[in-house]
Amino acid sequence: MKTLLMIAAVGFIGYGLWGKFDLSENGGLEPLHASSYVVVYGRDTCGITQRLLLDLDRSNIPYEYKRVDDAQVSNELHSRMETAGLSTRRYNLPVVDVNASLSIRPNANAVADQYQQFASASKTREVDERRADPGAVAATQHLADPLVECMIDGNRTFMLRSQCPN
Repeated sequence: MKTLLMIAAVGFIGYGLWGKFDLSENGGLEPLHASSYVVVYGRDTCGITQRLLLDLDRSNIPYEYKRVDDAQVSNELHSRMETAGLSTRRYNLPVVDVNASLSIRPNANAVADQYQQFASASKTREVDERRADPGAVAATQHLADPLVECMIDGNRTFMLRSQCPN
């Protein structure tokens, strides 16, 4: 009987903590934006929400604040939570979406770290893609550095603007 009570207690505590931590799998949740982002779903009267917003401001982390008292916002949040495998029956605010990864009541440092990791990874991916496709680099360079007509030793020639001696 003690074992059964212990298992029930652990299960109850585990269920209560479920969702308070960042989920490593997003359950197929689609990102809201192509670039790194933070969306805070909360309520103006929620002190924890307001504290998170203040901490994000102090950390210079850009975010979008959405009020769950708006029915459209509430529906959006519930849809995203269900897709991520989170219960919408009862949950604490704020709920934070960082690059399609939902967290319930995260601290500002965790949000900032997750946001910056994604932003850094995006920049690294962009550089790697350019290295993998030399044509993309040439096309980018061509747009930034167009061909121009130059005079070299009295001869007319075409070359990149940055290489033209004139």
